Amino acid sequence: MNKIKILIGLALIISTAGYGQSCNCMEEYRWAKKTFEENDAGYSYYVEKYGKQAIDFNNKKWEKEFAKTKDVFQCQDYLNQWIKFYRKGHIAIAMNDQTALRPSTAKKGNNVLVIPEIPTLKVDIDSFQIAAKLFKEPSFEGIWTNGTYEVGIQKVKDDYVGFVITSKNEQWKAGQIKFSFPAAKIQQKKSTYYMGDHSLAGKEFDPCLLIGKTYLKAFDIYWKRVSPDFGTEPDIENEVSILSATSPFIRKIDSLTAIFRIPSFENNYIPIIDSIVKANHNLLVTTKNLIIDIRGNGGGADRCYDSITPYLYTNPIRSMWVEFLSTPLNNARYDWIIKLDGFSEKERQNLKDMQNKLNANIGKFVNLNESKLTVVIDTLPVTYQNPQQVAILIDAGNGSTAEQFLLMAKQSKKVKLFGQRTTGALDFSNLNNVESPSKNFKLFYTTSRSFRIPKMAIDDYGIQPDYFIDDSVPSYKWIDFVTEIMKAK
Repeated sequence: MNKIKILIGLALIISTAGYGQSCNCMEEYRWAKKTFEENDAGYSYYVEKYGKQAIDFNNKKWEKEFAKTKDVFQCQDYLNQWIKFYRKGHIAIAMNDQTALRPSTAKKGNNVLVIPEIPTLKVDIDSFQIAAKLFKEPSFEGIWTNGTYEVGIQKVKDDYVGFVITSKNEQWKAGQIKFSFPAAKIQQKKSTYYMGDHSLAGKEFDPCLLIGKTYLKAFDIYWKRVSPDFGTEPDIENEVSILSATSPFIRKIDSLTAIFRIPSFENNYIPIIDSIVKANHNLLVTTKNLIIDIRGNGGGADRCYDSITPYLYTNPIRSMWVEFLSTPLNNARYDWIIKLDGFSEKERQNLKDMQNKLNANIGKFVNLNESKLTVVIDTLPVTYQNPQQVAILIDAGNGSTAEQFLLMAKQSKKVKLFGQRTTGALDFSNLNNVESPSKNFKLFYTTSRSFRIPKMAIDDYGIQPDYFIDDSVPSYKWIDFVTEIMKAK
């Protein structure tokens, strides 16, 4: 890659400060283990699937780490790695106090944690801004903005380092390092990202990706290039506007095709999606091709896609029911669910009846469907000729309700799935959470299991696309890729 070398003195200046929040990690583990084994709807399934010997091996492996861990954040990390042995989704151990700041970094030395503060890149920002204008080839290096931060990215040894130039967040000062990521795929090296409150992001991110010459996707954020100026790329601008949208929308992209972007199925999107579908009814029933883009949609509420279903429908839809594991802890969640706003008196009574039925069957799995059926068949009174072809874009960011939507949609004769397999987090559902005795943590686990399993398991396998889009097609070109296929004769 041709570029002008910048002769700027670069040095990481890191000051250290003591930090510590201790916990008895072994006791936290014993509580989490007992609670999970007695109440999670999937535990008995995993005993049969993996075998008790494999489960015991995983427990003993992590018990060695729990025994010597005193830091609460390290304990949380280890607990999550231990419990993810069972499944990837619908299970987690979170900090009970969500305002607690995770230390920036942690170094072990003589069993004492030394926590450095936010590192700073010593750089002459004025000189960097001048030099950045002279870059001839598009690369990660340069100046970028996401609307809140303007950052410079400079290669330092084996890493690209993003440092703050200006910030609307007053907690951040010029020169502080916002993120770093390896310049090459080095197995031992990971990306680092500091949140707005200076805490270290506690998740792994997808590799950073250049989108054309003018955009960068890094740390789940879209950054626009400020310098050097490579002009505008209308196609890229359009793709990024779709991918970065935080609210659902429908719009025509050509005379034959409309796109429906749905970034989430969370409860608060229900009225938004319903309103958009209603307002665009005429467009939907007069457009031949429809692309529904749910990439990154992690789920939410099944009710979210009810208004979409009629436009996909061609034949009766079969859905498998779930059964609930009845335990005193699981059943107690109805005490607070019943008190939530939005329920009619009849609905509250139905919830009480469900709770009573569960309490009468402690230790058993209970089908709360009044008909006792394990499958539900839905028939709609109307079918629409248009859209004639529906392509749904999927990826590893799809789980839970998003996957339930796909199981429904793919039964239609007009629907095909495009992209890459989903994450696989659907077989066990209806989350409950419980606070640890120490009040350090909350355990999130499931209370129901699908009648689909084991013959059609989704967890950890995901849902496969009908058309696999390999990595040679960058994500910002997926819509063009699908459009061409839909138009092919």
